[in-house]
Formats: sequence, structure tokens, C-alpha cells
Amino acid sequence: MLFGFESKDDLINRAKNQGKKAPKSYQKAVELYYITRYFVSVFEARNHEIPLQVWNEYRNALDHFFRHLTLDNNPDISQQLTLMENHIKRAALDVIKLTCHKSDEWLSKELAKYNEQALLLVDNGNFIKSIRSRHIKAESDFLTAKTEDHNFGQDKVQNKKILSLYINAAFAYEELREEIEARIPDILNYETELLNITAHAENNAHKKSFFPSVGASLFATLIWTIFVAIISYNIGTPN
Repeated sequence: MLFGFESKDDLINRAKNQGKKAPKSYQKAVELYYITRYFVSVFEARNHEIPLQVWNEYRNALDHFFRHLTLDNNPDISQQLTLMENHIKRAALDVIKLTCHKSDEWLSKELAKYNEQALLLVDNGNFIKSIRSRHIKAESDFLTAKTEDHNFGQDKVQNKKILSLYINAAFAYEELREEIEARIPDILNYETELLNITAHAENNAHKKSFFPSVGASLFATLIWTIFVAIISYNIGTPN
């Protein structure tokens, strides 16, 4: 699963446990940073890009942290910690949003690489039906998170809700990515079979007994077309 975590709850629980190791006034910031740093690490490793806006939020958070340290006995201290946490929250939202965009882009490009008929043949059409259905759900989760984004900063309850929505979307995309990657060998095998069938039909067309061979080739093609059409129909039929 994403970053080695089994689920969104697993990620959040581990972040909370990490936060508890810090002094009480820093626990929330550590928890948020725990979540953010893993998304940043994977984003950079996968995309070979540095999310500059996220690192800018880190810089701003660090600035408030050092202000907090040097404003001892000043009533502004608590405000500096709050501002630090807000920047880390913004960093988390930004990197998860970028991750979702990249995942959606990868998903569309990856599926476009393969023969549509080969995709239909994997698991008798259930594979691609499930992928497309869950892709719509992931897009919906992401849209819901972006719709709520404008409420970020209102209060802690809203902030937690919005962060949770983005993490939901990220994990939905990751599950799709993992399933597609696991099925690539099957897809490639079916593409090879399709190529072999096409090559066989072309070879038959060049034999001396032209008309019988063409008839056999057309019959084989017809049977194959009917088979794929049945699978396609079943995919489009609601359960």
C-alpha cells in the first residue's frame, strides 16, 4: 500500500504515535509532519520533481518555530506555534493534492498504453470494469476534497476533515495503481495472444487455397469479435 501503510487509518495512527513522543506543545506539529514527509518522499522519488510550494511551507513553518524559540516569556509564543502548524498543514494538503494529480495522470496514460481488447480479456472483463468504476470514485473523492479546501483554516475540526478527505483520495488512487501494476503481466500476455491470432490470420490469407483460408480467417475473426463484444456488453451492464 501507499508508503508501506495498510490504510489511511494506519498512516494516521502511526502519525499520532509519533507525535506522542514529542513534548506536548509540539505533538500536533510532529503528527502533521509525519504525514507530510512520507507524501513528499514518495512524490519526489516517483516524479523526480521537487514540490517547491511544499518546501516553501516548510521554510515558513521553520521560521515560526525559531521565532517561538527566541520569544521566551512572550505572549506571542503560542501564536507562533499555531502559525507553524498551519504551514505544515498547508504543506500536507499541497503535496497530497499534487500526488493525486500525478496519480490520475499516470492512470490515464498507463491504460492508454495497452490494447483495449487485451484489457477486456483480463479476468473476463471484470478487471477493467472495476478499474474504471473505482477511478470514477477516486476522482469523486478528490473533487470533494478540493471543494472543501476553501474551508481550510476555519477551525481544527474543518482542517482535520479536509486533510482526511485528501488522504482518502490519495489512497483510492494508490489502490488503483497497485492493482494495475500487478496485472501488467496478464495484460501483456493477452496482447501477445492477440498479435499471434492476427499473424496467424494473415499467414492463412497468403496460402494457396485462398478462399478456404480467407473463410477460416474471417470465421476466426468473427468468433473473436463476438467474444470481445459479449465482454464489453457485460462491462457496460449494471450489476
